[in-house]
Amino acid sequence: MADELPWWANLSVRLAKAVPGLAGLAASAAEQHRLSNVARDLALLAFWQDGVLAPLKRISTHGSSAEDISEIDAWQKRTAQEVANASNRLRSARANLVATRFGMDLAQELDVVIYEKLGPGAIRPRLENIVAAGQCSAEVAKGLLVEIDNFNRHLNQVHNQLRPKAEPARAPVRRARRPKTVRS
Repeated sequence: MADELPWWANLSVRLAKAVPGLAGLAASAAEQHRLSNVARDLALLAFWQDGVLAPLKRISTHGSSAEDISEIDAWQKRTAQEVANASNRLRSARANLVATRFGMDLAQELDVVIYEKLGPGAIRPRLENIVAAGQCSAEVAKGLLVEIDNFNRHLNQVHNQLRPKAEPARAPVRRARRPKTVRS
């Protein structure tokens, strides 16, 4: 099960029950684990250079070829189940973790990301239509590349709101040396 906690989180939950004051730490560790899972699932929805982007870029400049269409088809088939599973987990997180922890605005943004990837008329079904047709014009490929770029940017926005970047480490504060005094 995707929402199962690792052994260390389970241990911290048990310790929190036994030791007063640790409850907040256990909840924090469990929440961090769930947020890491959401971040991982968002990464699974992203379009990457070693996926469908390469054949689409070739199509956008040289027109479609049977090899490019075949590569898109193989990529779609290879990733279909993991994308479906990730989107189902994200839908669950949207309603539970994201809405309660970050609010409805971010939960709705997460919903839009899922819809942009999988909904009717979204990017993935349109790629399936290209495979079914066996061809793609350069103009359609260029349009899809723009949409994918916009999708990835939106995905990054949601990801950054869920997982803010760590603040840079502060340099240690050095105390000024006192000048040595000469005693007479």
